[in-house]
Amino acid sequence: DVLALLERLYAGPRAPDWQIHDVTTGFRLAAVCALLMLDDLLVEIANGIRRVATADDISHVREALAGQQWPPLFVQSLADLAAQHSSMPKPDAVADMVANAASLPSADRPAVSKLLAAWRGCLCREAVADGFVVAVRSWRELPPVDTLRWLLGIVADYLTPDLATAVFSAFALNPTFDVMLLKGAWHVGTYENRMDAGLNMTFLHVKVRQGSAQFDGAAEVAVAKSSSSRAGPLVSHLDAEWTTNCCQKPEAGKHVVALRRGNSTRCFDEFVPYHGHAVLRQAYIDHLTRCADEGADLAGALRIGLQVRPDTAPEGLEPDPKRRRLGSMHVDSGCKRGARMYQDTQHAHGFYLGPLPHDSGSQFDPRRDCFIWGPEQLRLLAQGPGRPTLVKVLLECSGVIIAHTLDAAFLPALEADEQTALVQKLSRELLQSWATPDHLSLLSMPARKQAGTLLLPTVATLDAKVREIVLGLALDDAER
Repeated sequence: DVLALLERLYAGPRAPDWQIHDVTTGFRLAAVCALLMLDDLLVEIANGIRRVATADDISHVREALAGQQWPPLFVQSLADLAAQHSSMPKPDAVADMVANAASLPSADRPAVSKLLAAWRGCLCREAVADGFVVAVRSWRELPPVDTLRWLLGIVADYLTPDLATAVFSAFALNPTFDVMLLKGAWHVGTYENRMDAGLNMTFLHVKVRQGSAQFDGAAEVAVAKSSSSRAGPLVSHLDAEWTTNCCQKPEAGKHVVALRRGNSTRCFDEFVPYHGHAVLRQAYIDHLTRCADEGADLAGALRIGLQVRPDTAPEGLEPDPKRRRLGSMHVDSGCKRGARMYQDTQHAHGFYLGPLPHDSGSQFDPRRDCFIWGPEQLRLLAQGPGRPTLVKVLLECSGVIIAHTLDAAFLPALEADEQTALVQKLSRELLQSWATPDHLSLLSMPARKQAGTLLLPTVATLDAKVREIVLGLALDDAER
């Protein structure tokens, strides 16, 4: 215990020997710090005990605090934990409670939050995780944004990183949250009443006036539609001029996002901004940061983000049917992906990080429409401390995904050996289509030489400028 304390003083709060894995070890370390009057470190230990304590440890905490005289700061840090009594229901009841709160529109979610706070939700974290996994998998339409924000807040506050990863896996497995790319001319339209003389009825019609805000390009939309709206949910460009102040329900005089169908001036597809995906995506990125900071399984969390449409939950991340019997919720196929709403394979799960909606193909095409949110997050993640893990997981992806990821914003953030490893993952045909003078110039010298070696057998069929670079690299090696 003294050596663990010395390691903390030398290496800081993340020293492996300083990490508390059970309540008994925590109190032993606390006794050493109390003896040496290191009260500031006692707060760290108290936080560690709070993090690992289970409902079965409450009596142990009370006995340990009563067994000797502790500094007041340490006692105060554990006061609420020591005061916790056996009022908490059985885990199955807790799981059912949070599942119903997340799924039923009339549920009193603030009351559930107060109960979890009173019971210290981290003491029943596995039950909370199981309940949320079942609830997320049961959703058949996009939930209200407030419900989503509530659920993800509980996940961040009470669940360990690995249990939180299980909840995000449930989101990825539910096709209700899938997104796809649509490209065209987007406008701000207005709902107007139009009389149908034949039917003698009035219908809402979308009118786009000349000079209204517009955007020509690709946007991300949700695959699922709400049962309460005829418009599709738009999940990207939420702060753009052509999406602001648009209504959530069709109503005469209200603005709506309109996507022009072909060259028609009268036919439009209707969309309304849905901020639920923005909330989910930000929570996922915060979760990745937490995994990196707390030394949790960052690779496992990243693998979910880099799979286009996961078919099954990663091993160990599905609710245990032996541990929880949640009869009020029905989840299709256990821990497998739910049935797709469309046969179209051009969609991906809601917080997919990759550039393309599929991971097959042997050609790099810079003109292809790529997802907007995911690739931008990869560039930001590559600049953070989780970069080595990101590269490791990216190497498990298909070559076409890697090729469309290696751009001017991503490559400079990588180390030379990481660039080399990713280039080696590309097939010769894929590398030929990816290798342009601009791309090759972004590579470090070791990675550029590796690309040159792989391209040398096909040098006669390369673009003239690329051929010159490859031959230059080969001649340089020969002179040496």
